[in-house]
Amino acid sequence: MPSLRERVAAMRVSATTPDGAATIEVVGGYTARISVSSRHYDVMSEGELAHALQQVMRLGFAARKRGYDEIRAEALGERRTPITGSREERELAELQALVDASSAEGVSSDGAVTAFASNMTNWVFTVQPGTRGLLDAAAFGERASEAVNRLVEEHLRTVKGIRARYRREHPAPV
Repeated sequence: MPSLRERVAAMRVSATTPDGAATIEVVGGYTARISVSSRHYDVMSEGELAHALQQVMRLGFAARKRGYDEIRAEALGERRTPITGSREERELAELQALVDASSAEGVSSDGAVTAFASNMTNWVFTVQPGTRGLLDAAAFGERASEAVNRLVEEHLRTVKGIRARYRREHPAPV
């Protein structure tokens, strides 16, 4: 049976906004591919595009979390729960609070799309004025994907730093 890491790397989830304007596919742990319907793209303002990106990211990363949780539960069998009130439970809660308080930002290489997320659940997108006149729907999807993937890379670096710092400050008992 493949390891947890291998199963997460092979995971694929997708989500589409209710109106079909935007779709996201999350491949592996975090790589995002966003596409925007050309039919919608041609009539949406930059503000409406930003809203569609926010909506599809919430849906996509919720699906990603569900997929990860299912894989993890299957791989580890029954969920291991720390004893209520234990030092381990308190430390896990404290570490999770630090991660939940983190935020990250990603910007496409041309600056057309900026993605910001706090706790990887609250997404805010900015689409620069004039972007629709410069890019077609496919190129816009590529820029949005680029901004999101840069945001995710920053988030992962931040979480790794938080965990390392936490472990230094809270060494495991011997």
